[in-house]
Amino acid sequence: MDVDDPVGSSRGRYSVPRRKVYAGLARTPGVNEEPARVRDNQVTLMRALSGFVHGAYIHIMELYGGTPARFHTSGMRATPRQDEMIDMLSNYVYRTISCVELVAARSGAAGPYEAVKSLRTSFREEMSRRDDAI
Repeated sequence: MDVDDPVGSSRGRYSVPRRKVYAGLARTPGVNEEPARVRDNQVTLMRALSGFVHGAYIHIMELYGGTPARFHTSGMRATPRQDEMIDMLSNYVYRTISCVELVAARSGAAGPYEAVKSLRTSFREEMSRRDDAI
């Protein structure tokens, strides 16, 4: 960028198309599902959670309510929303572990990859047991 002409000399950023991101995730080592199913799952998660991240109207309005009506910007304790968000937390933990596993796999670090893979597997099994108990 030219400091004397910052607007005229600016360049666009390269961004990876989502379809390539989804394809890369479908090729993650240890994923034993059909690539199309992995892609569909990723698209579903992205669509479901994107509005929270980017502040879509419908998601923002989920924070509105009560008497008197107001926006609950500090959360919605003691409401059904609290339990829903606690359930969602395990999803974020699982996705974080999966991301670390992917980085370890792509870096060729066999020891860390196996350790994180084991952690992800154990976490998934524990979450399945909890879901079955509910």
